[in-house]
Amino acid sequence: MMVLDDYRGTTLVKGPSVSGVEEIEKCLTRTISTERSRYAVFARHEGILNGLEKFLPIGFLEETDFFFIIRYCDSLYEDQRFASLMKKAKEKCMSIVVLAYESQRISSDVMSLFDKVVCFRDTDIRKETFLMDADKEAIRSYYEENIYGKWREGEAVSYELLGDDPKSDESSSGNPFEVKGGKLVKIKLTKDGRSAEFIVHVYLPHAKNRTKALRGLPFIVCMHPIKPKEMALDNGYALIVMDSIQIATDDTRHLGAFYDLYPYGADSKNQTGVLMAWAWGASKILDAVIAGLDREYNLDARGAMVTGVSRWGKATAVCGAFDKRFRMVIPACSGAGGLALYSVVSQGNTYDFSSIGGPQSYTYGENEPLSCLQSDAERGWFCDNFLKFESPQDIFADQYYLPILAMDKDRCYFIIAAYTGEDWVNAPAMWECYKKADAAYAKEGLDEHLVVHFHREGHAVIDEDMELIIKYFEHMYYGKDNKIDIKSLKTTVFA
Repeated sequence: MMVLDDYRGTTLVKGPSVSGVEEIEKCLTRTISTERSRYAVFARHEGILNGLEKFLPIGFLEETDFFFIIRYCDSLYEDQRFASLMKKAKEKCMSIVVLAYESQRISSDVMSLFDKVVCFRDTDIRKETFLMDADKEAIRSYYEENIYGKWREGEAVSYELLGDDPKSDESSSGNPFEVKGGKLVKIKLTKDGRSAEFIVHVYLPHAKNRTKALRGLPFIVCMHPIKPKEMALDNGYALIVMDSIQIATDDTRHLGAFYDLYPYGADSKNQTGVLMAWAWGASKILDAVIAGLDREYNLDARGAMVTGVSRWGKATAVCGAFDKRFRMVIPACSGAGGLALYSVVSQGNTYDFSSIGGPQSYTYGENEPLSCLQSDAERGWFCDNFLKFESPQDIFADQYYLPILAMDKDRCYFIIAAYTGEDWVNAPAMWECYKKADAAYAKEGLDEHLVVHFHREGHAVIDEDMELIIKYFEHMYYGKDNKIDIKSLKTTVFA
């Protein structure tokens, strides 16, 4: 049996044995009675394939027992190309079958096109079973083409030391995201005749604490200032903090260092959204460290971490999926478009948080919907193709693939969220994201490489989180026996 599950020209699954396919075959065997094994199966899913005909000539049906087309059935007959394909299938096959889930509605006019409709319970065969064994690069391509835009690399990277920031990090402007203090470094980039630059702030541990491993200081690339900065410095960790607006403005103007090199343009294949641009900025900081900042400040390029909160938590998750060099990825309170599954809605659900000092009865309010991500206020985070999705069900690869793409024996992933005051961010959906990704990590024997910690309240990385981040990193990276309870980082109140 050959299965061809193709999404916009990217082959995600092709082979005789793929997770989920055997279950489909069993179901078809039970429900279809025919003297011949050759039949066409149209599986209900989002998307009209570009260049569909090249994958499905008449000869394909003559040589193959099964063929699957991932397809949005509600619009089948509106597409003349597909109508033609249906005609060919009817000529060559004994049965025309559609696969669907019970929760999905199929109109009666579409139902009449098929000889058999096989409905799976939502808990049986999920769309992700088609992707579990897929090549990681194909999933990255899906995210690039349909959600975050194109990942960029290959620039010439240099830097200039500018000395201490004349602005004290103790001074207050009322803006918690203003980056002040530390040592200023200008990062310079050139690519294809274009140039760009942005400034980062480097904070080094207090001299008495510069006693980390001889390989150099571990450091955290922060997409904005973080609250537990002093705790990190006191424990011997350096921080490199970027001003994200210098890299990409938080709007649809697409200005900043990234767009100086890569103008946004009208061609969707070459567009990059703001989240991906911020992720790129963190990656360029690591390039600069490798280019010589490690020697300037005694940094350990192999001990690099990256973190951000909220929209920058989304960008952190994207960065972890596309830059394989970060030793630990720490997305915090990332919500929709980050690590909150689109398929999980917690609005109206009531939870007991008394075990962590919270309310005994807490009912979640509104979660951030897809429409908000597509609004004028947030659409700039994504590429234009993201606007085509009419519902979360249309998004083929849900968000748990972001931590899966970062999965590696030499890397770790630490998810942070808050239980209360974060209804919009949807903590239960991030817990479900963790669970799905954790199954993949466990399958590879890497279950300790993915952990989660939800604090009681606070849309931030807080001291409680940093204490655990440090203990976990030192256990995983240095092999330190600090008696950290990994099991406590594999569960939440939602478990």
